[in-house]
Order: sequence, then structure tokens, then C-alpha cells
Amino acid sequence: MTDSFAGVLRAFRIRANLTQEELGHRAEISTRGVSDLERGITLNPRTATIHRLADALRLPDPDRSALLGAARNSVTKPAAVPGEPTPLFGRQDEIAEATTVLRDPARRLVTLTGRGGVGKTRLAVEIARAWSDPVGFAPLADLQDPQLVVPAVAESLRLRSAGADGIRAWAAGAPALLVLDNFEHLMSAAPVVSDLVASCPTLRVLITSQAPLRLRGETELRLNALEPALAMEVFLHRAGVVAPRWSPDDDERVIVADLCRAVEGLPLALELAAGWVRIVSPRELVGRPVLRLLDRGDRDAPERQRSLTGALAYSVALLTPDAATFLRRLAVFAGGWNLARAEEICAVDDALGGTAELVEAGLVTPVDGNRFTMPALVREFAGAQPEAAVEQRHTEVFAELVARLAAELTGPRQQEALRELDTEHRNIQEVLERCLRTGRASTAHEMAGQLWRFWEIRGHLVAGRRWLDRVLGPDQDQDQIPATVRAGALKAAGNLARDQGDFEAARRFHEDALTLFDRAGDTLGTASALNNLGNVALDAGEWNRAVTRFRGSLAAFEAGGDAYNTALLRNNLALALRTIGALDEAMDLLDRSIAGFRTLGDDRGTARALESRARVLDLAGRHAEADPLHRESLSLRLTVGDLGGVVRSLEGLAHCRARLGQARMAARLLGHAEAIRQRIDEPRSADDRLVVEPALAAVAAQLSPADAAEASRSGRAATTAQITAELE
Repeated sequence: MTDSFAGVLRAFRIRANLTQEELGHRAEISTRGVSDLERGITLNPRTATIHRLADALRLPDPDRSALLGAARNSVTKPAAVPGEPTPLFGRQDEIAEATTVLRDPARRLVTLTGRGGVGKTRLAVEIARAWSDPVGFAPLADLQDPQLVVPAVAESLRLRSAGADGIRAWAAGAPALLVLDNFEHLMSAAPVVSDLVASCPTLRVLITSQAPLRLRGETELRLNALEPALAMEVFLHRAGVVAPRWSPDDDERVIVADLCRAVEGLPLALELAAGWVRIVSPRELVGRPVLRLLDRGDRDAPERQRSLTGALAYSVALLTPDAATFLRRLAVFAGGWNLARAEEICAVDDALGGTAELVEAGLVTPVDGNRFTMPALVREFAGAQPEAAVEQRHTEVFAELVARLAAELTGPRQQEALRELDTEHRNIQEVLERCLRTGRASTAHEMAGQLWRFWEIRGHLVAGRRWLDRVLGPDQDQDQIPATVRAGALKAAGNLARDQGDFEAARRFHEDALTLFDRAGDTLGTASALNNLGNVALDAGEWNRAVTRFRGSLAAFEAGGDAYNTALLRNNLALALRTIGALDEAMDLLDRSIAGFRTLGDDRGTARALESRARVLDLAGRHAEADPLHRESLSLRLTVGDLGGVVRSLEGLAHCRARLGQARMAARLLGHAEAIRQRIDEPRSADDRLVVEPALAAVAAQLSPADAAEASRSGRAATTAQITAELE
């Protein structure tokens, strides 16, 4: 006689010469119930049911015991939750959240999602280990046919029946947890999961998948990469396993922290990177292509986990062909994108649908509501074989964008233009890099020449000069560049050099630009070069030369009807005139400059002219009149985000407040201004010293050295918001 409960029951029924219907009638069980027991669909009948069957069959005690014993042995334990070779770092919050959701009777289906290598399986194992009720763990990574999901789950549970009814029987009673690991390639079987949850009120299902199943009642918990401190723990633990004698010094810990950031805190990538420590010091890994460091995993690991490239290839293979193409094209973006720009550059039919698929797969991340980014490692993988046409469109779109936004930096839309340039700065830098790499020198010259004002306003002086040094360098083909385009880049380089106090370089750049503008017959370009040479002279303390340069430039702009530059030159000439004592003419020019900038709606220009007028008033001893102008200038510059301008308004206000007897406030203002100067690497010019040195002298006359130093230190440590709040 077979020892399965189904076989034992059937044998006893046949011996008693009863049909299933007759046995059911005697035992007060439905005919279907008897049939399910004999077919192995119902695997764990209640003890009371077994006794009713034994009574109906009139079994003697030995046979009754045999039937009860067969029932106890008919359901074997499901496969054990897999062990893990590495400890789990962190994730306590995620474990608690998932467990809480699963215990909620209204939310019994939870999917842990996230990109490949983020640790979904490891987290699911930990949740399963802590589950106090029955647990079944079904690894589905190697299953290729979605139609075999139910049999595969039944096999993992070691059920005698391969059907869904057997799974339901296993889950009946206590709140059982069924873990379905690696479901992302079996999405067409998702309705089976929904049916199981709906038909078994006590069943909880925890799924790991790179994308959600999109089922009603599903709760998605997206798993993110590790925070820096935990990422460091993972790296150091793995490194200690592969190289037990390695003990990192302080410098190596800094390098390891950088490596953890480079691999984006992804647990799989951290373990792969740490594996190199058995061979070389982390110092040897600095500067190497990151993906190449992540291709030496354990040989006994699943193929997709032996390298990050393998994990990414697996993720991409799960995409529809259109989404895979879209991903490859989106890799052209270095700093994110919105849907409109993706459609424009990537030339795909359904950017919205493709974006949704990529976001669900964890290969693209939504940010700020209407923008998307791609993790750096995904971008490196997806962009390995760029499409020339896509790169060309990316270059053209952002070159046109820079030209448009640069023109808006001197008008009423300057704040919007600055914000968009902030947002797209990385994409713009990517285009500059591509132009330099591929010999598009003219485009690089145009873009760099247009970007200087943005770089100046935002304090990107060092980065801006580096770009311009490369653009103007000898390795670029200068013969193909129009003279005025070359002159524009020279002008940009000169302006940033002057901002950094490099007056010799600034003068050389501007003189070269002047020569090219003259040669091209560009009158307004020549006027611009004269203005810039005047600025160099002013900052270098060459007052009379500055006045001469500014007068020549102003005349040309007035004759040319250039409203912006006319307002600008009236301001610049006024600053120079104040240095030689011509205060009345300076005041008249500044009144006209302020009016001109206000008419243009140019907040940055207005702030500049207001600050200049305040400085002339301070020089005339009219500090009470100057103070509100300093504050209005500061407010406008803060709104625009003009860091260099903020410094000058703070220093002008410090001079004014010191003269008004507010020495402690003046010292705080000077300290705060100096902190910003150091951050943006912009030293004081001779013109700046005309304001700062008298302010320092006035502070020294009113405060002890210790009190002045303490006030300055507190100003350096304060936030700009704290400083401005004290000015009201």
C-alpha cells in the first residue's frame, strides 16, 4: 500500500467497496472534497476530518493509525530559505517596513524593486528568516517559461501536487509567507500571483523584481543604494574577507570612500570593487574606468552577479527593444533631461512609455517632478556604443540653448536663464568636451565665449578658465574659427582672468580680442574690448587709463544704440571717475545707469549700479543715504545668485556701517564676504580695496583686535540668511 495520504485513503475506500460519493455522504464531506484528498490536491486535512473518514470506513485501530500517520507525512517541509555568504549591512528600516506591510491583511502582496545588484534578494532572505509563520522560498532566476511558475513554486515548496490548489492548501491556516525571488523576466505570469493572493486570505507574497508587477493590491517598496557610511562598511568587510591582512590607513580610507561613491553605493558593485584588494592597494584603482573594476566576481556566483556589466546586460535584456534603444540614446545626457528634450534628441516614438519602462526597471530615476537622470554606471554601460546622429543632435540642441540663454543673462529673464543654465550645466560641459575631442573648435569657441557671464555670476571661475584654456589651446584648429568667434572666447578668458586677479593674462586676452575685432571691422566688439581693458585698468589701480578706455567704449555704444552696454559703461565710467574725485559726473552717470538697467528689467545690472551709487555716496560722506542702496543691491544680487556681486555689496555695506558706528556688524559683514571670496576664488581688486581698507580701519578704530577678530570669525561662520536678517 502506498504511504501517501491520498493513496492510503483511496485504498481503504476501495476495500470498503464505497464510491467517493458514498464515502462523502457517510463522512459528511462533499464528493469534491473526497476527490481532492485522493488526488493530492488537499494535502493537510484537519484531524477531525480524518477521524470522520475513519469512522465512515469503519477502520480498526491499526488502520486508523495508518491513515493518521499518512496525513502527517503527506506534507513535507518546503525548501529552506537560502543561506547568504555575506552579512547584511543596514536595511533595518526596509525590513521593518516590508514586514509591517506584509502583516497588514489589506496589503498582502509586496514587491521589492530596484536595479540589479542593489540587494533585493539579500533583503528578502532576511525578511523571510525573521518571519514567525510558515515560509516558502521559490528562486525563479533560472526559470525561463512563465507558464511553469506555479509548478516551480510547488516544487520549491516540495508539494506532491504541481497545481495552484496545492499552493493554496500549503498556505491555509497560519499567515504563510511565500517569497518569489527574481520575478522580473516572468511578468506574463503576474496574474497567477494575483489569483493566489485573492484566493488564499492568509497568504502573504513577497516578490523581488527589478520592476513592479503592476497588479492591483501590490505594494512596491523600492530599494535604494546604500548610504556612504554603510557602503564603506560593505567594502571594508569584503576587503577583509579577501585580504585579511590588509589594514587601510587614513589616506586609503579616503580613497575607499571615493570608490564607494564612484560605484554609487551599490552592494554588488561594492563587493566586486573590494575584491581587488587581494591584488592591489586601492590607490592603484584611482582614475580607472569604473565598470572595468567590476568584472571579477566570484566564479560560483550566478552569471549575472559575476560582474556589474553582466548585471546591467541582464537588466537591459529584460527591456522591450524600443526601450533598450531609448536607454542607449539617453546615455548621451550627462546631466539629466526632460521628456521634451528626450523626444527632440533621441528621436523615439513613445518617450513617455519608454521612460515609464526604464523608471520601473530602475535604470532611470525621476527627479524634481519633470526631469530624469541615469545612474552613472548605467550611463557608462548604455553609452558604450554611442550613435553619431544622437550625439550630433545633442550638440546642436545645447549649443543653441547656450546661445539663447546667454543673450537672456542681460535682460528681464536673467533669473530664469540662470536657473536653466544651472540645470543643464553638466550637459553643456559634456557638449564642450565632445567638441574639443572631435575637433569642433568653432562650436567650442562660441559656447565658451557665451558662457563666461554665467560662470562669473555663479562663481565657477576656476572651471570656466580651465574650459577656456582648453578651447584657446594650441591643439585646437584655429584656422577654421571666424575672427569674431575667436575674439569672443578671448574676451571671456580675459574677463574670468580679471575676476581672479590675473591682470597680466586678462590684459593680454583683451588686447588680442581688440586686434581681432578691429581687423573684422566689428565696432561694437571693439567697444566691448575697450570696456574690458578699462575694467582691467580699474582693478589694477590704473585710474586714468580706466577713464580713457571707458569713455571711448561708452561713446561707441551710445552711437550704436546698445542700451545694455550703454547702461553698463555709464556705471563703469562712474566707478573710475570716483577714484579721481569727479563725484558729480559719477553721480549723474549712475542715475542714468540705474534708470537704463531698470528699463531693461536687468536686476543684476541694476544691483551693480545701485552699489556703485552707494559707494560714491559713501565717498562723499553721505552714509545714511548710501545704506539703503547697499541693501537693495545686496537683495537683488542674492535673488539673481550673483556671488561675486554679493561679496561687493557686503563689503560696501560693511564700509557704510563702520562709518555709521556699527563696527561689530561691519566686521561680521567683512568676515562673511571673505568666506564667499575664498569659496569662489575671487581675490580683491584695487577697486575693492578702496572700500575694504577704509572699512577695516574704521573697525580697528572702534573695536579691540580681539573683538574685531571674533566678530569676523562669527561672520565667516554665519549663513548669508543670518547675516541679511541682521541688516533689517
